[in-house]
Amino acid sequence: MATYMNIGIKVFILMLIFMLFLGTIKKVKGIRWGVLGVVFFLGSYCNMKNYEKDIVCWKDIEENKEVVVNGYVDEIIEKTNIVYIYVDDVLILVDIESYNDVCVGNYVEIRGFVKHFQTAKNEGNFNEELYYYSLGFTKKIEAQKVYIIDNKKDVMREIVGKFRSKYISSVNSIWGEVRSGIINALTVGYKDDLEEDIKDRYKLLGISHVLAISGLHLSIIGMGIFKLLRRRFNYWISGICGIIVILIFGVMIGDSPSIYRATIMFVMHIIAIVIGRTYDMISATSLAAVMLMADCPYVIYNTGFVLSFGAIIAICIVSTVIEITNIFAVTGVIQIFTLPVTMMLFYEIPLYSVLINIIVIPTVGVLVVSGLLSGIVGMYSFGLGVFVSGIGRLILWFYDALYDIVSSLPFNNLVTGKAKVWLMIVYYLLVLALVFFVYIKKKSICLWFSVVFVFLLLFFNVDSTFYFCAIDVGQGDCLIVHNKDDSVYMIDAGSSDVSGVYEYRIKSALKAKGIDRIDGFIVTHLDGDHMNAVTKMLEEGLIDNLYLPNISTKGDTYVELEEVAKKAGTKVNYLSAGMLLEDGDMRMRCLYPFVDSVSEDINELSVVLKIEYGDYSVLCTGDLGIDGERELIDRYPIDMLDCDVLKVGHHGSKYSSCTEFLRIVSPEVAVISCGENNSYGHPHEEVLERLAEVGSKVISTMERGEVIVRIPD
Repeated sequence: MATYMNIGIKVFILMLIFMLFLGTIKKVKGIRWGVLGVVFFLGSYCNMKNYEKDIVCWKDIEENKEVVVNGYVDEIIEKTNIVYIYVDDVLILVDIESYNDVCVGNYVEIRGFVKHFQTAKNEGNFNEELYYYSLGFTKKIEAQKVYIIDNKKDVMREIVGKFRSKYISSVNSIWGEVRSGIINALTVGYKDDLEEDIKDRYKLLGISHVLAISGLHLSIIGMGIFKLLRRRFNYWISGICGIIVILIFGVMIGDSPSIYRATIMFVMHIIAIVIGRTYDMISATSLAAVMLMADCPYVIYNTGFVLSFGAIIAICIVSTVIEITNIFAVTGVIQIFTLPVTMMLFYEIPLYSVLINIIVIPTVGVLVVSGLLSGIVGMYSFGLGVFVSGIGRLILWFYDALYDIVSSLPFNNLVTGKAKVWLMIVYYLLVLALVFFVYIKKKSICLWFSVVFVFLLLFFNVDSTFYFCAIDVGQGDCLIVHNKDDSVYMIDAGSSDVSGVYEYRIKSALKAKGIDRIDGFIVTHLDGDHMNAVTKMLEEGLIDNLYLPNISTKGDTYVELEEVAKKAGTKVNYLSAGMLLEDGDMRMRCLYPFVDSVSEDINELSVVLKIEYGDYSVLCTGDLGIDGERELIDRYPIDMLDCDVLKVGHHGSKYSSCTEFLRIVSPEVAVISCGENNSYGHPHEEVLERLAEVGSKVISTMERGEVIVRIPD
């Protein structure tokens, strides 16, 4: 976790550069911006120190220790089996069965157990800690008892909440099971009924923002109401009514950073109109950013904050130089400026998103209005609600048609991997230099040269190093061998204690590394903690070649995996001792099982691989036990077993990694893949002592998370 001092320095530097850049263009003395930056930095730093103190104090409390917390309920979110109660900066989890009728505004006493937010186990995985910190939560409690001390309610929130529930029911009945999820998401931010397939479709099109309440939605609703009222009332009445409606709407849809930003900027826009002043987007953006960061310093790590402000800043910078007059220019500018950020956050880009957004964005306003009106009208007249939804249904049908077209096109989604920081810096310096050049030369057509920078960004972001990686999948194995030529091989993918391990651990970890194809996947043996994610990967068409152990006894799981692979069009190969797989400078030797290997214990038939790259080697032994290790010693010379890195067998079990085997293998680094607090007690103390005797440096996923060993050329 970054320190608050570092966060403050980053914020200060970024704001100072931005202010000085604008100041240079507008011929404003840079020293004034610098002084403002220093004042802001000092204020933020003091706030950060207090924020940091709360986090550190909570982290010092032992997990599962019983605590008591008092406070007013700010918000309640009900899920399928659990209820989230927000009390100040405390996130409280309450089991749905023991949940009392707590209301927003109640003063409550919570008795429960301390929980700590989880950090990301692998690069690319969801970071619960950073996410909730960015929303202003520093503490987490699993509640056992919730006592209402004062049942005073927040009347406004209660009324709005009841209206929201009635509205959602109306939308559900009018739009149907699938469509209602979309309409509820884009109008009131309710996503519980939004299907994963819809999210994937809109993500491929690059229009996921349609499914989230954004500044665009607020502008459509707020300015629509303001202009409608202006036909009958003066500026003051219209402006005040518009602001009140947006504030109430904000209560109904939630308080995400992007909503805060849009609300603040909308209010400033209305005030400017009412008092007859010019609305300055830069000032409004800066005020919104300052207010958000003053309230919660960690908001700068919030995805919505970064993308929302990134888009606005992009428009501010370019509009200072040239006049942006059409949707094509706005969309292009936003895409160019936010591309590296998108790569940093999502590790992939939909290639046709610019064109698709040019087509889609003009229709969003109509869809929002159709959805809102149909839901509101439908509360009182079902037939009229269905009639009003007609144009919205046509638009959603149009989106489906776009998906059918784009999904059939080649390269519709490019997995880029996480953007390199140095590359992002170079990219933005080049783009800003180009903008400055356009300002000097007055030739806006030159902005199209930024497309060249995009290709350079994508080209240099490719990882061209050889590395061996153990992904943290809890109690299980998942290994990646990344070749210098960008070919990728995987050894096992499964877990016995992480449900949905592919969706929640492996998939995003692969994307963060820029991996969207697996040239070869080796299954060492058919235990679930080594292969229960393979079926999903095969079904998604990620694997070109599947390698299975060539054994005489094939169980049902083995046969089922063969069938899934063949159905997916994946070539199935069979490994036994003596086989060699070569790919460029990498060689992968199969040392085990032998053709005559027989055992009732499936672990003793694990595939053993020695991976060689130049003078370096990695030995992977699956779940091979001591008997198998002794057979390897008997059949191979010492130099064949000697290695630099050992993937320790059977997750560090004492029934593997015998002393004799470790002395011959003599690894410099020993990698252990096992789950935190696993029921087997892995890694066993005996194994750690044996590894220490041979001088190996032990690294475990249990303690370090993802482990990457990079091998230099």
